[in-house]
Amino acid sequence: MFKKLKNIVPKGGSNEHRRKVQTLEQMGFQKSIAENALDASNGNLEQATNLLLSSNLGSNDSAPSRSAPASQPTPSTNANANANAQQNSEEAQLSRAIQESLQTTSNNNNHSDNFKSAASIRAGQAAATRAKNASRKFGANGKVIPKKQSTLSSASNPKTKTTVSMSTGNSQLTSTEAKFAAEHPGVKIPKKLKDHSKLQQIMRCTKRLASHALAVDTLIIALRHIRNDPDNDKYRKINKSTAGYKRVLEDKPGVMDLLKAMNFYERHATMDIVLERSSVDHALLYMGISALEEVRETEDYLSAKRQIAFLREVKKIQDGANVSEDDEVVKRAEFISKCPTEPTGGAGALLQVKIGEEMISRRFDGDDIVNDIVNWIGGHGSAIPSMIMSRDWSLVDLHRYPVAEIDTELNMDRTLQYIGCWPSGKLEIRPSTTQWKEERVTSGDGSSRGLGAAHHH
Repeated sequence: MFKKLKNIVPKGGSNEHRRKVQTLEQMGFQKSIAENALDASNGNLEQATNLLLSSNLGSNDSAPSRSAPASQPTPSTNANANANAQQNSEEAQLSRAIQESLQTTSNNNNHSDNFKSAASIRAGQAAATRAKNASRKFGANGKVIPKKQSTLSSASNPKTKTTVSMSTGNSQLTSTEAKFAAEHPGVKIPKKLKDHSKLQQIMRCTKRLASHALAVDTLIIALRHIRNDPDNDKYRKINKSTAGYKRVLEDKPGVMDLLKAMNFYERHATMDIVLERSSVDHALLYMGISALEEVRETEDYLSAKRQIAFLREVKKIQDGANVSEDDEVVKRAEFISKCPTEPTGGAGALLQVKIGEEMISRRFDGDDIVNDIVNWIGGHGSAIPSMIMSRDWSLVDLHRYPVAEIDTELNMDRTLQYIGCWPSGKLEIRPSTTQWKEERVTSGDGSSRGLGAAHHH
């Protein structure tokens, strides 16, 4: 059957061609007719199917309808003749259909493909435009908040395509980093802390802790306990809900990052920071302890330690811990008795002095002198004036930039207006620097904003 058509259209022998033939066979068409229909349509399965359906030929279930009725018995010669006639008729019909398909396909194939392609592109562009211009409404007032730019538009951007595949180190760039790299090709984004080596993480975190002396000391003690007894669970667990953690470690810069670099992790359900026994790394412990001990030698750490000692001493003086209560009351009363009367009704200059963690304030007249301030401070701790006069502590003017110590001995009889505390002043008592204690630095004749500045010049 169809022997005449073999010379018209060559058959393909590829796996794809065989798959399409099997598809048509599953639809009920004979194999030979399916092969010729595919060859006629240049391998287009859809066109071959339409061709076979429109010609109504070749299906296995259509053969009985074209055969002689079973109720009319015929001789074998008549059956053969009818079969040959039916075969010739089918060949003629299919031949005409294939010839028409070849002519129609050659004329319309390119136009159809181009039309489908253009229609698909227009449909995709329309969908992208609708998604980009769409908006969402929130609240009863119907406020319109536009959506962020669709990822479809960014996918069509050739710059984005090239930068998304770029990598920084061993990690892929995120969409934000890729966009940044495309817009600023000459700028290099620094790596995140977690992308650095363990040693670099530890060194950076410990440097950030330099001004938090209590946190440094606490971490050194904790890591030493783990190094000396790694099997003890209590040393490898930190409870974040305790008062000690909140006072010393909570919110201190670098604490959590340092602990994570040492292989600690958070248990959010129990508020614990835990180091599993299997994660204990003695090399990391050594590096962490060594880095923290180096921080102890920095000026920031030493300054923080002096401040801690200073606050403790001030607290003792204010509480009268080193003297009898009766003696302290008498001494403070003597200092207060030497102070001038405080102006009323908002008159005079408002003076604030920070002593340790306490801020005290009162008003003075412009012609009151520095000695009046010292006596007023002595009413809050009888030992404080002697610490200022001996330069162990210093009285600092916070309204100057940079802040500067006030030489109380030199300016004891000079007015508040002279030292720059008019119409207001803000002072603080601090532990003295080595240079101030050794009198290698002086404050001059007065503040840059007081009468002393004009006198000095």
